[in-house]
Amino acid sequence: MGKKSPEQIEGELGRAGLSQDKVKRVMGFADIGGDADKVLPDLEKKLPKNDLISKGLQELRGTIDDVDSLGKRSKVQVDLRIVRGISYYDGTVFEAYDQAGEDVGAVFGGGRFDRLCRIYGKRDIPATGVAGGFERLMISLEKKGLLPDLEQNPQVYVAMAGEEVRDETIKVLRALRESGLRADRDLKERPLKKQMDYAASAKVRIVVIVGPRELKEGNVRLRDMKTGEERNVSKNRVVDEISKILA
Repeated sequence: MGKKSPEQIEGELGRAGLSQDKVKRVMGFADIGGDADKVLPDLEKKLPKNDLISKGLQELRGTIDDVDSLGKRSKVQVDLRIVRGISYYDGTVFEAYDQAGEDVGAVFGGGRFDRLCRIYGKRDIPATGVAGGFERLMISLEKKGLLPDLEQNPQVYVAMAGEEVRDETIKVLRALRESGLRADRDLKERPLKKQMDYAASAKVRIVVIVGPRELKEGNVRLRDMKTGEERNVSKNRVVDEISKILA
């Protein structure tokens, strides 16, 4: 409910058919939140007594007890301001926040929808769903400095000198990747010059040129983009030779 002002919420409740008295009662409950040990007894006193409410409180207490058994009770609060998908959720709903950055919003949320499956099937199926906010999670990780500083550019570029060596090019690429090297090739399979131009623009250190002439001798051609040096090496030793250069 924090996404809208109290006036907007009261207006929507009124348009939904609630009397002014009921709107005030709902808004009063929306201010309730905090530690479960304080909130749940307070709710039990304030809520009217009927089977549906008793069942809801029982489920909520059961959820808190389950969280307690996992040793995470201190990280959970009961908050009656949370409103999610009232057209299909039919039980407890929840949201998770970064404790150090609530301004980001919920990083994920969900709830129970035991009767939702009947819409698409023939019967109710007990179910709980959750969806995460990828962008919000990334913002939280970035704020805490938890995003790893990963190198993204390839270390090695495998260039194909002719369509007839395509399969061998892929085999070389696979061998490099399996050894832990960041390797890439041109999926568009452009002419060799275009491939070399791309490798230079991507600041790739080593280019492996796979050509029919070299392959006949069991070799590939290595080009060190830093020094400009070129030499033939055995195809079976290409991983070792590149590893030495990059060490």
